[in-house]
Amino acid sequence: MIGKFIIIILSVALLLAAVVLIFGIGRFIYGIAHYYLRERKLAREIQHPQLGLLKSAGIDSNLWEGRARIDGREIPFVIGGSKTAPDERLVAQLQSIKARFGDLEHRAIAFLKSREQEIRDANLATYRLDVSNERRHDDFTFEFVDSANDSQVWRVKFVDGEPKQTGFDD
Repeated sequence: MIGKFIIIILSVALLLAAVVLIFGIGRFIYGIAHYYLRERKLAREIQHPQLGLLKSAGIDSNLWEGRARIDGREIPFVIGGSKTAPDERLVAQLQSIKARFGDLEHRAIAFLKSREQEIRDANLATYRLDVSNERRHDDFTFEFVDSANDSQVWRVKFVDGEPKQTGFDD
């Protein structure tokens, strides 16, 4: 009697284990099929009259990425806006920054080096300009990399046209 009971319990346990295994394999196959068969959305691109070609930073992003030609250099930038276009007040801010770029870049580097001990002797290059704060149109951020160590991106945040904060990303 006890032997039959143990066989029944083991049979039920084996059946449950098989169901769980089949369910797991089914979910795995569904995930792979869903990934490869899903509708692919292309990144949005627009041709802006002042900024040139802009690409969306992501499918559902309100950020736009572009490149500005300043003093013979291509400077990447990110600008805020909507899903259809950049914010015109931020475009005006970016145009203002471009007009005085050399001075702002020099001030940002001097401010960063005065605050961050480890890069005082670094040869910094502008990595990107961020003009994405739609609530505070006068705020923007310069990002730099050290030519000797490009694993860190150093930031200088300008608030109301003045450098106020520094930081970095690994």
